[in-house]
Amino acid sequence: MSLEPFPQGAARLEADKLLLDLITQRRIAHDGTHADVRQHLANADKQVDAQGRRLRIVKRQHSLKIDGAVMVAMGAARAMDVLSAGPGFAIPYDTRARPVAQRRYR
Repeated sequence: MSLEPFPQGAARLEADKLLLDLITQRRIAHDGTHADVRQHLANADKQVDAQGRRLRIVKRQHSLKIDGAVMVAMGAARAMDVLSAGPGFAIPYDTRARPVAQRRYR
């Protein structure tokens, strides 16, 4: 399996906004079976810029974890990319990216 990086700038803001839209429109649901994801979604809040155009997922409290909520937002954005491309079309990603298991962290 090839893992692809997800940009943390504008693409991440769009993904976070997409997740909120999907939730409020009841187009995405979680059945609660993954306790960590459920807890991380409960820990999440939104931060909107002064113009009200950009939304970011943030922690309700500094000590809480929201990684699972961010993962859901990024996954939803990738899924929407694939769905909007239509059948027979591939989404181009950076082929230089290495899977996380091959990266070296300090």
